Amino acid sequence: MSRRWASTRWTVAAVLWTALACAPFAPFVAVGFVVALAVGADAPGSDDATPASPTAAELLAEGRRHVDAHRFDDARTTFARAAAAARAEGDASAEAEALARLAAAKAATPK
Repeated sequence: MSRRWASTRWTVAAVLWTALACAPFAPFVAVGFVVALAVGADAPGSDDATPASPTAAELLAEGRRHVDAHRFDDARTTFARAAAAARAEGDASAEAEALARLAAAKAATPK
């Protein structure tokens, strides 16, 4: 028997022994992988957990509520955010409305 065959036979025996010794734990490992995948999908760092930023329409409505309540500083901030959101969305009419209402809120702010 050659020396190479002896080392190969020993390696095969070691691999088989390891596989047989670990076989009782295989179901636990499989369940662990399934649980890790299920939990990882709902992890706080996943994309689904990120809150969506408000749309331009929502910000315009919020800004109008601030104006109705005579909270002009809050209205200016909200209309500025609405203009930026509309610009990002590519909505020119919403951007124009937000800028017009921003100017009106600035004019209505007591000095």
